[in-house]
Amino acid sequence: MMKNNKTELNVLGVMSGTSLDGLDLALSRFNGSDHEVLFTKFIPYSKQQQSWLKSLYDAKGDRLQHAHLEYGKFLGETVKKLIREEKLAVDLIASHGHTVFHEPRKGFTFQLGHGQAIAQEASVRTVADFRTQDVLLGGEGAPLVPIGDELLYNQYDACLNMGGISNISFNDGKKRRAFDISPCNYLINRFARELGQDYDENGDIARNNEPISDLTERLNSLEIYSDKSNPSWSTELIMRAIEPLLMPFMTQEEKLISTFTHHAAQKIAETLNSIKKNGEVLLTGGGTYNKYLIELIKEQTDWKLVIPDKELIDFKEAIVFGLMGYLRVKNEINVFASATGAQKDHITGVVYDEA
Repeated sequence: MMKNNKTELNVLGVMSGTSLDGLDLALSRFNGSDHEVLFTKFIPYSKQQQSWLKSLYDAKGDRLQHAHLEYGKFLGETVKKLIREEKLAVDLIASHGHTVFHEPRKGFTFQLGHGQAIAQEASVRTVADFRTQDVLLGGEGAPLVPIGDELLYNQYDACLNMGGISNISFNDGKKRRAFDISPCNYLINRFARELGQDYDENGDIARNNEPISDLTERLNSLEIYSDKSNPSWSTELIMRAIEPLLMPFMTQEEKLISTFTHHAAQKIAETLNSIKKNGEVLLTGGGTYNKYLIELIKEQTDWKLVIPDKELIDFKEAIVFGLMGYLRVKNEINVFASATGAQKDHITGVVYDEA
């Protein structure tokens, strides 16, 4: 069994996001305040796995519990195979899981993938369930990545992640603040898939189509943008707010892609401009590859957009969850109340030892 007093640990962060494309895995060596990324890999979901995960969003009772264990076994088997094939030395797994339900205002959140199943299948100590404790402390259970922005990437004035939902993190001089900004790839990719593409490569579809002005006006007037008490958005929240607006336009996929690309750029630029006139912002997430989205943001702000190497763009969240697992077993704070709205900073994550 790994001892908690071991300073240097190789931690494998495992992340599955709202895009449902697959698993991000990042092995990092953490030693106090130092870190080094040793290995990264993306493992795509099969079409069958994607359909199965989608089907669980309204699952209940025994079906959900069975899926929780089965997905945990899948994660553990995947990690075990990776360790064997790549000859990796892994002291700890830090698994985000796959979010099936996230309703912090109703007092619950649920990430699929039981930590005990992961630990037993992989034969590696595992930290999982990073969000529940924060919700119980009155927080949103998100965003959690700001701990990594503060400890690993504080040379930038802000960190912007453009994943399924765009979110930002920055230090206002007193504390680390963070919140979700707007829908991003979640809706862009949704309508790209309707056209037989996984995403809008380089933003070419958006570039060649006009946004729907009427829909843009309705999006901008949504109450979720004026409700500053809600730092994190779930896909459930987005769908409740936006789905009713989409019905008249569902056959205009190209224009919808353009609309949500322009909308994301506008909201991101507005947010950057509200923080300060200019600065350096680190960009990560799949939206970083959307050249047209980047161009639109640049047109609306004086901030310098810093695009790092591909490894950091793709795997920053997995790296940070590795950090959170490291801090958890070191018994150090790994969640900022200033980011999630919880009652206090705290140490979250449930530790599971291999059987």
